Amino acid sequence: MGGGGFLMANPVDKRPVLFDFFVQTPRHHKPESEIKTETFICDFGDTQQDFIIGAGTSAVPGHVKGIFEVHRQFGTMPMQDLIQPTLAALKEGIEINAMQAHVLKILTPIYVAGPARMIFESKLQPGQPVQSGERTYFENYRDLIESLAREGDDLFYRGEIATAIDSIGDDGGVVTYEDMLNYRVELREPISVDYKQFKLLLNPPPSSGGVLIGLGMRRLANLDLARGEFGSNGHLSVMLETLRRLHHLDSSTAQDDVDWDPRLLQMYRSNRQQQRLAVRGTTHISIIDKSRNSVSVSVSNGEGCGQLIPGTAVMMNNMMGEHDVNPYGLGAWPLDRRLSSLMSPTIAIDEVGTQIAVGSGGSNRIP
Repeated sequence: MGGGGFLMANPVDKRPVLFDFFVQTPRHHKPESEIKTETFICDFGDTQQDFIIGAGTSAVPGHVKGIFEVHRQFGTMPMQDLIQPTLAALKEGIEINAMQAHVLKILTPIYVAGPARMIFESKLQPGQPVQSGERTYFENYRDLIESLAREGDDLFYRGEIATAIDSIGDDGGVVTYEDMLNYRVELREPISVDYKQFKLLLNPPPSSGGVLIGLGMRRLANLDLARGEFGSNGHLSVMLETLRRLHHLDSSTAQDDVDWDPRLLQMYRSNRQQQRLAVRGTTHISIIDKSRNSVSVSVSNGEGCGQLIPGTAVMMNNMMGEHDVNPYGLGAWPLDRRLSSLMSPTIAIDEVGTQIAVGSGGSNRIP
């Protein structure tokens, strides 16, 4: 709930639409001396990475507003009914699996050293995150979900939660009540790209992930990828060369390539001149229902900033705590701007109506 994302919807009886509820920079700057951040090093075994967290790394969250906007436009069940499986899971507690335990171990400084330890600290090994097989309980989360279902997203953007987020400013945060009040979900027309018999619906600017996928797929269409057996040397060589060229699109030494679609190339370069990318961690879900409505949704909270919204079990994002996202420095971000992302929820439709809904986590590896 403290982050944001994108939802690509292809309803059977309406035009496709991309719901952009990604995070937004605050409307006002704050003196650097009043912004609270901290840096720690995560050890991934074969590599290490610096992460910047703290209340001052949070951008304005859009997740809750996005969920309710999608529900208003396309929902067919009451929100009170939709939350029941979540409430049941929260009552039983969430059993941590091996992968989750591994990630929590890597990110121990975020989830155990700060306020989140009430949720994520192991009862069996104090000072360590919850272990695989342990259950954890999200205090106050159940009440918050029931209140949101009853009162709607105004609770989060105009009511008690917005006020609580504003209060984080006293602890070095930068998101204000005014930022929450003025947050809007943007409904965007997807980029449409032809690939053989398929039409691809891709995440449009200000994000860059969809444009990159479009560029790569158009190049592959021109190269007749199907000539070689899947996984063969020839097939992999073409794929790797396309990925390599995409990776170097921003390089000052990169030459214009006749293989790139000029419309998409111009769209990408124009967007990149104006936007910086958010490349934090991502969760993805793809669904096609029995009525052939399809949806592809990617959401992210980054690693989390370590700061919970007071009175809740919701951790705010740390999207502005990375040079790639906010190279301007603390207190110097572009005001009131939707951050760009590499998240790439995608739907493909062929000429007879067959659909593929797809996407991925993976930070800057998503496209």
